[in-house]
Amino acid sequence: MTRRATAAALTSVLSVAAGCSNEPDHAGRIKVDCSQTSAATVEDFARAPLPASATSLEVFCDGVTDIYVRARVVMPRRDLRRFLRGAGVDKPLRRGFRPFSEREDDPPTWQIKSIKRVLGHEEDCLVVTTPACASGLAGRKVIVDLDSPHRAIVYLEAFTT
Repeated sequence: MTRRATAAALTSVLSVAAGCSNEPDHAGRIKVDCSQTSAATVEDFARAPLPASATSLEVFCDGVTDIYVRARVVMPRRDLRRFLRGAGVDKPLRRGFRPFSEREDDPPTWQIKSIKRVLGHEEDCLVVTTPACASGLAGRKVIVDLDSPHRAIVYLEAFTT
């Protein structure tokens, strides 16, 4: 092996080990660089295309081999149905369902237990088969805050384990 080929192989291995690759891994999952969270992180990893009207995006990401992404986004209520369809959520959301809870280190914008009109959805990829599950996710969870008459606040989790 030439010196250049050895250096290229080593760089590739180190990038994958650091979680910096956007190339699919052996299970077909997209690897995420958690230091570069953005709308693309949510759209590519969680398989949830955001509408152009989405604002106030907050993304939290953790992990190297097994990835955990949480996002919060605000959108006009008129775009909620299209967002859910685009994310492959085809079953009705359940009223009062809170598939995840607040954490100690959550910012003030993540006050989930104070939501009065809440809808939720959960996908366990061991139980259901969806396009998101086929991408290597172990599951996804969604909470929708409908306390405002004109906007929806969507909380989304996606994880590989």
